[in-house]
Amino acid sequence: VPATTAQQYDLMFSDYAENCNNASISEYGEYKGVPLAFNHALSSIKFQIVKNAKITGTATLKSITISGVNYKGDLSWNADGSEAWTVTNEAIATPYTVFAGGTEQTFTTTETLAQDYDVLLLPQVLTDDAKVTIVYKLDGTEYTKTFKLNTLSNTSETISEWKMGTRYTYVISLDADIIYFAPKPATWTDVTGIVIAL
Repeated sequence: VPATTAQQYDLMFSDYAENCNNASISEYGEYKGVPLAFNHALSSIKFQIVKNAKITGTATLKSITISGVNYKGDLSWNADGSEAWTVTNEAIATPYTVFAGGTEQTFTTTETLAQDYDVLLLPQVLTDDAKVTIVYKLDGTEYTKTFKLNTLSNTSETISEWKMGTRYTYVISLDADIIYFAPKPATWTDVTGIVIAL
């Protein structure tokens, strides 16, 4: 999986199908064939931003990067027809840039997407090396905060693994004293409410 998001592809695979007949043409001219359901093989990562209504000053997001995650692996099919990734223990050298722009994104009291595209990463167990770094400004002062991804949790579980076909939306919530992360997965499958306190 390349570090540049523009070079990433939504890798998909079909469910295993067996004991199927050759495709044929029905009497009504409708094409018949082997039904194939395609699934997302990677994990999707997105971020939203929001600020507490009590904060009256201007807050802007400068950048979001993800580092210390594995970027190589093999996708294989098991004898029972299920599929699984074998990820090499090789973290990417260049952090994944989720958001970095000449134009800073402004925090408002309504959740908004920091980026309108998916960052597609390998499904994997998140080690202590897997981190997200947020750079933001509040009332003109710049702050840099780094969090271990495997410590973030929602109301029911710690998100210590990115799973295949799941979108994780991390909500960066700027409060008077705390930034919260609330990751959610989407269709894909969605994971929500993962919180990190500073």
